[in-house]
Amino acid sequence: MLYSLALTIILAAFAYLSWRNFRAALILFCGLLPTYLIRFSIGPYPSTMLETLTIILFIIWLSRHSYLVFWQDKNFLSTNAKRWQLAFLFLLASAFFAAAHAPNVFAALGILKAYYLEPLIIGAITLSTFKKPADWAAAFFSLSVSAVLISIFGIFQYFTALGLPTAWLAERRITSVFDFPNAVGLFLAPILSMLIVVLATHKQLSSKLKLSLISSTILILIAIILAKTEAALVAVPIALLITLLIGKAHRTTKLVSVTLIILALIGALSLPSIKSKILLTDLSGTARTQMWHETLTMLRDHPIFGAGLSGFPTVISPYHDASYFEIFQYPHNIFLNIWVELGLPGLLAFFIISLLTLKTLWQHRQNPKALILLAAFLTIVIHGLVDVPFFKNDLAMLTALLLAATISLNSQQSHTLPLAS
Repeated sequence: MLYSLALTIILAAFAYLSWRNFRAALILFCGLLPTYLIRFSIGPYPSTMLETLTIILFIIWLSRHSYLVFWQDKNFLSTNAKRWQLAFLFLLASAFFAAAHAPNVFAALGILKAYYLEPLIIGAITLSTFKKPADWAAAFFSLSVSAVLISIFGIFQYFTALGLPTAWLAERRITSVFDFPNAVGLFLAPILSMLIVVLATHKQLSSKLKLSLISSTILILIAIILAKTEAALVAVPIALLITLLIGKAHRTTKLVSVTLIILALIGALSLPSIKSKILLTDLSGTARTQMWHETLTMLRDHPIFGAGLSGFPTVISPYHDASYFEIFQYPHNIFLNIWVELGLPGLLAFFIISLLTLKTLWQHRQNPKALILLAAFLTIVIHGLVDVPFFKNDLAMLTALLLAATISLNSQQSHTLPLAS
């Protein structure tokens, strides 16, 4: 009873804030992505806090905007904008089709809603609401605060074992607010990369803000280390190395930064645990290679349509020979994940969106905001070579926000994040 009352008060307060100050509510939403972990039912309908917040924002946004809002905005009438629109429509159509032929249509519809419809809605709302660099800076700040709080609780969990699942207690791998350790790295790693690029590209930061950013970076890094998400520890320096080589910085600054990153990468790879992870010679690596082999065998029989949304565990079952590991929800490779879920049409949509993203970021590479986003995307893709960096509520929303920020670069109003003050 108290739980339901507390949820009602929180949701009512958010609805009130959204009505009075929609921009502030959307900024706050960016820091509430992990609230998908708060689950409840509205009558027979299962929901999460994150989903309910999304619905509240959507309803209020619709009440204040014409459904033709994008077609009335000159920023969304350009040829480039239409390419994005067609790409997202193609992705959404692929997702609907994948849900229609999934083994469990009910489960597939839940995935369709949480990983595609709701993130695209938030992306559209964000693009129509955030018109100034200060808006994106505030959203990034909100996201960073969320990451820091998750890190602080994770570090506290390491020393106290509070809320640490039994399965991870012996290894002392923190999970923070999440259900498993890798979720910590998957959520925090892109944010860590973004923070480091902010520090590297914004030279006029005040001492107070610089100290805050450095402290946040250290806390997030410690949390990733304690979660023992080795893939994240490799993905971040590689992403930063590529980003800083592309970016236009002072030669001395670039040389020092690249040298430090290379040394960090060499240091990470020298650790036996990380080396075995990269070479896929440990137990999890062996399981992944076997899983990829089984997945490719399955895809030979289902090359066009894959397994359908949420259908991989069912469809892969006849192909699963290795009894030393269980059947996972996804193959743990970003390309195979998308292929089995959405089929070849979805994989094609992914490549089209990726090309549009890279083209936009390359065109705006002199803009520090573009470099910040590039570092995040590179981290996600590199980490995704051995994990599942999108198919989770918070990660899907994070991806949508990053894509919205990328599209906003084409607006003349978008320059750099105003973080110097």
